[in-house]
Amino acid sequence: MSDDSQSGAAGPRGLRRVLRILLWQLLILVALVELVPRVIPVPGLRSADLKPAFIDSERNRRLEPHPYLVGAPKPHWTSTAKQKQASHNSFGLRGAEVTLEKPAGTRRIVCLGGSSTYGNGPTKDEATWPARLESKLNHLRSGVPVQVINAGAPSWSTFESLINLGTRMVAFEPDLVLVYHATNDVTPALWPGARFDNLHFRRTWPTVRPSPVEPYLERSMIYLIWRKYGTSYLTERADLGFYGIRDYRADYTDPFGDGPFPRTGFEGFERNLRSIVATARAHGARVLLITQANWATDDDNFITGKNRHRAIGEMTEITKALAAELDVALLDAKPQLEERARSQMAERDKQNVFTNGVHLRDPGANFLATLIADFVLSENLLP
Repeated sequence: MSDDSQSGAAGPRGLRRVLRILLWQLLILVALVELVPRVIPVPGLRSADLKPAFIDSERNRRLEPHPYLVGAPKPHWTSTAKQKQASHNSFGLRGAEVTLEKPAGTRRIVCLGGSSTYGNGPTKDEATWPARLESKLNHLRSGVPVQVINAGAPSWSTFESLINLGTRMVAFEPDLVLVYHATNDVTPALWPGARFDNLHFRRTWPTVRPSPVEPYLERSMIYLIWRKYGTSYLTERADLGFYGIRDYRADYTDPFGDGPFPRTGFEGFERNLRSIVATARAHGARVLLITQANWATDDDNFITGKNRHRAIGEMTEITKALAAELDVALLDAKPQLEERARSQMAERDKQNVFTNGVHLRDPGANFLATLIADFVLSENLLP
């Protein structure tokens, strides 16, 4: 037999042998990946990393889809042991249960706002500024009880608060409506392609419908690892920005620098405030506009940076001008909260007013509640 024929015979056999070795190595690797993380905690490959609780949005999230409000606080929701204490009543309002009908002889206040009103910073329901306001007013007033309803929700702007007031909160028969808004209106105002109706920013809450084979695929560690590190699936399920914001980018930086801002979003803010006032008055309620404080940095961070502070400043001036035009009560709380934080920083190089940006710590919420209570009583805003 010639050398050529021996080489030709050995070539395919050698290739098959190499392929068998590679196949066995692959099978061993697959087995190791499937088995080792199940018995040995491997950072980044634990169940909490690959299949976190938040992917079950119906059970764990405090917000749920709403046909008019994109997302709204979920009725009867309660925080988990790993979260700051928070609870919602049967109406999805943070705090204690209330009745739709106002109790006889009671004065009601409805607080409109975003997460700073809802209370993303305070440690418990009783520490939010609406809850502290109720406690203070009932302590300072005699005779007529006051009930303060927290109608704020994370991410809501005046677009959502206007709808919330007109379709839901007027049914609670408020005597006074408090409005604490600015920062959540800044976000759509600086978002690309601003439109008067906010459709450049808001989107319909998507309905997540996993494939029927998903539960079977989730039994595989390889699939879970690929889903976590090879796709954006978990990132988009974890960040509620993807649920309520059109063309959402978590790393968005506004392009305006030190230049002027487009006016569309600021005009929408003014229009919404005007409509909130009109709606409240049409239902027999007085209105108190409160300027929103902001603990800003000097960087380009879209959430806490200099342009956020600059835009909130412009919305503050809009709020003041509108209050004067419509003869609406105005509490300029912004400079008082910010000055309190600056004074604390100067004295001890730390402050207890803000957590970050606009969210308030327990003492900050208490201070704001004190400012509001004193103002409501001095201006005789409750009948």
